[in-house]
Amino acid sequence: MKLYHQFVPGDRLKVGPILVNGGEAKAFAQRHDPLALVPGAAGPHATIGFGRIASPIFVLAVCLQPLHADMLATHAALAGPPAWDEVRFPNPVSPMDRLFVDAEVTDTRLGDGQGTVTQTLEARNQNGQVVLTAKVTWPVLAAPQISIVEREVSLA
Repeated sequence: MKLYHQFVPGDRLKVGPILVNGGEAKAFAQRHDPLALVPGAAGPHATIGFGRIASPIFVLAVCLQPLHADMLATHAALAGPPAWDEVRFPNPVSPMDRLFVDAEVTDTRLGDGQGTVTQTLEARNQNGQVVLTAKVTWPVLAAPQISIVEREVSLA
């Protein structure tokens, strides 16, 4: 089991390519991201980008999935779901794009019985354009504190 102290700032995980499936992106948006499908007055197909760009929430999900899978594969002692911060989508993602994710451990903090591991995440498409940046903080259990007790033993 990978515990808090086994995460070291500077550790990197590179994943890719992740192929963006247009059908999956559209189904995801219809089910989970209503903002991606807000129609204009002429109907949804007149909306800029409808069906031509992936929902940002879908992009975040497909980029976080391999990070979560890596945590599970290394048997990290996750103490809960991750927190996201500073999430940015500087460029749109289109169906059939290939995404390459680079995640680096940039911070670790120890608390009471658990710690947090923060990864800075950057995803680029096949053209090298940054499509997502974020900080993802994972709550991870820490090793228990070991107390050493000294005892005197008398030989009687």
